[in-house]
Amino acid sequence: PCIADDPSGEHSVATSRSAGPVGNVAMLNAGETDEVYVALIDARGTPRASGGDASRIVVDITTPDGTACNDCSLRVADMANGEYKVSYSVKQVGEYSVDVSVANADGAVTAIQQSPFVTIVSPGQIDAAQCQMEVSNTEANVGEWITVTTVARDRHGNIVESLDTDAAFVIFPSSLERD
Repeated sequence: PCIADDPSGEHSVATSRSAGPVGNVAMLNAGETDEVYVALIDARGTPRASGGDASRIVVDITTPDGTACNDCSLRVADMANGEYKVSYSVKQVGEYSVDVSVANADGAVTAIQQSPFVTIVSPGQIDAAQCQMEVSNTEANVGEWITVTTVARDRHGNIVESLDTDAAFVIFPSSLERD
């Protein structure tokens, strides 16, 4: 049943997105936040002019393997004008689906227009504390080569496969002190 002034998911729309145009795939680094602004519109096409419906915004974030994202950060903020800000961030790399819906008064949950939103998460900047190093030999004579293998990771533990041209790793012998 259609209830007067009841927000309708099928009529509600995403008005903007911080990571780019609403209809495009969002490209984020791990830990960055995307914001989707949602304008609630009732079944008659009338935009809501006031807030108070944040609890009716339903957001499901699906991981690359199709399961619910348990380590994603999610927040719905009431802008008090019929618009709601859905903020989320993801720590692990991959392609995520962000489904935004509205729970109607009759209990039906309907996706808003343009939903689901696709977000591709890439590794963030290298975090030296998360990197792993493997050394072929712990001792070497002058003129001998040793191999040091580094697995670069971001602060969330994601492997950073392509390094910036200015990325550098410095190895100090244990007998030298650093400033």
